[in-house]
Amino acid sequence: MPKKKISRKELLKTEDEFITFSTRALQFIMTHKVRIAYGVGGFLVLVILFSGFRYFSLKGENKASALLDQGLEQYQTVLDQKDAVQAYQKVQSDFNNLLDKYSGKKSGKLARISFAHICLNAGEYDRAIELYRQALEDFDRDLSLRDLLLSGLANSFAGKKDYSAAASYLEEIVSTPESILKDEALFHLGRIYAAMGNDEKSRYAFSKIVNEYKGSIYFALAQEKLAG
Repeated sequence: MPKKKISRKELLKTEDEFITFSTRALQFIMTHKVRIAYGVGGFLVLVILFSGFRYFSLKGENKASALLDQGLEQYQTVLDQKDAVQAYQKVQSDFNNLLDKYSGKKSGKLARISFAHICLNAGEYDRAIELYRQALEDFDRDLSLRDLLLSGLANSFAGKKDYSAAASYLEEIVSTPESILKDEALFHLGRIYAAMGNDEKSRYAFSKIVNEYKGSIYFALAQEKLAG
């Protein structure tokens, strides 16, 4: 498996037989600042409680952020020297501990996505699916992240040879009007449907790219698929 660089701004890119995460994968920037909303009342008590809560919240956020940085760095170090399975084995306990303690923090939520990619790279598809699904709940209002997470789910199910489930997640991306990954999802749908023996749907997906996404990096590839 090709080695893929991982960072806080660019999450892991993964490959399997049928689905490839786009090189246009969305970048993520976490600011590590906790915004705390509080009401009016009991002025002195409120100030004391707020100050204490803010201190421990920020402390927890910073701790989670540091652990995430450490985990990603360690993962990349092992990945550069060995392979994705050994890299996963090296960091799995650290990521599990991070999620157990800080799953509600911003960095904890980002760690869940990062670990989902790590699991996917290592072939731990069931664990990846669990993490991606939870991440969809964490970021239910973030449409850009939604496409990435749906791609991760499709990739995971494709790894399990559950092509029907994989296709359903790709169809979700395609049906989203504001999605910027439609051409990519269509291309992978074409390949998935071909693997399922559904030539009609496969050709339709490829033809959509040729007819509607002439500037896509998948345009020439789709033409080749249609040409046979």
